[in-house]
Amino acid sequence: MLKMNLEYESGVLFVRMNGTLNKRFTRKINYYLIPLIKKHKIKNVILNLNELYGIDESGINAIINMKSIMKCIKGKLYLLNSDNYLIKMLKGLNIKLLSSEKDIIVEKKV
Repeated sequence: MLKMNLEYESGVLFVRMNGTLNKRFTRKINYYLIPLIKKHKIKNVILNLNELYGIDESGINAIINMKSIMKCIKGKLYLLNSDNYLIKMLKGLNIKLLSSEKDIIVEKKV
């Protein structure tokens, strides 16, 4: 099961995921989260994956898809995760890694 907690603050959508991001639950990203971002023209999204218990290839592909969408709308996707495996899988995508959600405030001011 995958739970998503969404919070929009100061032009940033915080997406906190809890559970497993696998083929069964990537629909929440592809058919709910991405249309929401497009509709409201959100330019900065942080995916907080610290409470994610597991992720499979479909989950990785959903994140890649989200990165592509953000690029198309000239937005930025940030990841908050401490799992080295996931960081290695997404390394070539040029996604900014954050150590905490507060780091986005510093990033936006620069």
